[in-house]
Amino acid sequence: MRFIASSSRVLGTTLFAIALALVLFLIILSNGRVLDLRIGAAAEGPTLPAIALFCWAILLAFGVQLTVGGWKHHRGLKRSVLMVLLLLPLLIVIPSVLPDATPDWVGAVLAGFSALVACVIAELVVPRR
Repeated sequence: MRFIASSSRVLGTTLFAIALALVLFLIILSNGRVLDLRIGAAAEGPTLPAIALFCWAILLAFGVQLTVGGWKHHRGLKRSVLMVLLLLPLLIVIPSVLPDATPDWVGAVLAGFSALVACVIAELVVPRR
């Protein structure tokens, strides 16, 4: 009986992680437009609003899992999420701020420096113990 309970828990966690990865993939591919409920409401069919609601539900469930759910004790996961949340806006802003004549390596150096700063800030906010 214990094997069935642990198997179902692992299967549920795996399916949730797959759904979260799918949602993040959709968000990145659509540049965040999949989360805009107004675009989904303006669509003719029910598919786009359903996808937007599914994405919001999965992101909300992830936040609940990370703050009060079963993943609240995973400090490494919290640190990684914080680092990504700090880094993602910078990675979006860096290419748009640099002039077109700027070499690609300058953007890569700025992105690497931004990742270093985000890593240090995440380590200060959520220490390893």
